[in-house]
Amino acid sequence: MNMKLMASASAVWLATGIASGDTAGTVTRYARFSAPSDTIRILGNTSFTGTDWTYEMRIRVHVDTPARSQIISEQRDALESKEVLVDEGFIRKVTVRGYACGDTASHPADDSILGSWKHLAWVRSGSQLTFYIDGQAASTWSSAPECTVDSPDSWMSIGMFRYGAGYIPTGTFPSFLGDLDWIRISDGARYSRSFEPPFECEVQPDANCELLLKFNEAPGTAVLIDESPNAFICELGVPVSPGVAATSPTLGNLDESWPTCGPPCDGDLDNSETVNGVDLAIILQNWGSPSPKYPQADITGDGVVNGADLAIVLSSWGNCP
Repeated sequence: MNMKLMASASAVWLATGIASGDTAGTVTRYARFSAPSDTIRILGNTSFTGTDWTYEMRIRVHVDTPARSQIISEQRDALESKEVLVDEGFIRKVTVRGYACGDTASHPADDSILGSWKHLAWVRSGSQLTFYIDGQAASTWSSAPECTVDSPDSWMSIGMFRYGAGYIPTGTFPSFLGDLDWIRISDGARYSRSFEPPFECEVQPDANCELLLKFNEAPGTAVLIDESPNAFICELGVPVSPGVAATSPTLGNLDESWPTCGPPCDGDLDNSETVNGVDLAIILQNWGSPSPKYPQADITGDGVVNGADLAIVLSSWGNCP
């Protein structure tokens, strides 16, 4: 590569301060669950028209999360249980309806899950359940036919949960420890093969969306409004079971490592609507790497920033259409 070009691009990088990542419209905020008692009570219930569904989230599960810690729970004793949890080295998706009908899908919660931001998705389609990590199928299970009845009086929360919904009270299960950028539950299977994980702006509340929270509210916000057509009221720090002490996850945390949206056009890596020296500098700064700071620099999606990505930047030079 031309050394003058590299030096010039590096100068542009330093001059623009692009390493901060804090360009308007390019960063996202998240909720931090830092205590086992953190919880968000959701006033409502998801309902699936058939056996297919999708649970997905952009999440960072901390390595010290307690056993049997809840990410999201919707339960009504043995009549219904829909939950995602971390338990004794595994991350699990449990679905039970009508006592006898259900599935449990478990994947090791190892370095591929813990300690860093991941897009996780559980998709049930027909008789198959697939778990995706960053858009790649990590595990598949053959599922027995499920009952399709949804209990209208289930209790639902993100974080700490007390199983039983008042009918068969048991001990309190702790919240997972970690961060949630966004979470979406959908009626139907959204993915059928490997995919590119969506940016937050691409996660939209369409007709199949049963719950959607993006956690971009200001610190101290006490009530969130679910963006799905259900518009569930979600109360921070309020337990689903009366008499249980609860705390609130922290809102307003800034994530500088991941933009809310992808580039408006190929080659526009800083979302400025122009392909210029800043985008070239990002390519050169991340040359030969998978680009964890600017993942969109791998424009071709082949797992490395290289000449193919550089060619797209140069061929797209100028204002986005």
